[in-house]
Amino acid sequence: MLVLARKAVRGQNCLEAMGYPDPRQAIVAQLAQPRGKPLWQSAPSPGGWRRAISRGGGHDADPDTMRFVKQRGIPGHELHAVAFADRDGRNYRFLVGVVGDASGWEVKGLAGGGAGDPPRDQPWVNFCGWGWPRSFRGGGWVIGNGSRAAARVRLHFRRGPMLEDTVDDGVALLIADARVDVPATAEILDAKGSLLTSHSAF
Repeated sequence: MLVLARKAVRGQNCLEAMGYPDPRQAIVAQLAQPRGKPLWQSAPSPGGWRRAISRGGGHDADPDTMRFVKQRGIPGHELHAVAFADRDGRNYRFLVGVVGDASGWEVKGLAGGGAGDPPRDQPWVNFCGWGWPRSFRGGGWVIGNGSRAAARVRLHFRRGPMLEDTVDDGVALLIADARVDVPATAEILDAKGSLLTSHSAF
């Protein structure tokens, strides 16, 4: 969400975007907004969840429940893993991207969904993300049988840089300002660097 301040310029009114001084403030403000109307949504899953794409609006998050699990960044860009409950008590996990400059921070991308994990019989990164092909912001929670042994995640794109991150609090975050071509292959490694499993992504 952007805070908009009205000021007069040469006798005319205009809106000047103002960012938040702290990236976490921008994220809380965005997620706490009422939900936007979806542009597209899937049929409900057996658990009652729907995949959806929307522009604008938030996710009706209860700010008192918001927990910042992990963050990664490059100059001017940060990626945060956030868990929260909405005002109806449903739990969610999201990745949220923010950009910042001298005027402050604002949200520039988010993805995620309900906190219930799909069943997996091996370690698996429950990926979400955005930005490709021009850049990449993504990651997710490492789930499935044996996921507690996961220590690192590597992501190999069809074309583009190999990205890697440690698994902290069950989360891997990957961020790059470089062109990438999907699909990609995710590798999940243990603390000794041995491959636990690999799977396709995006």
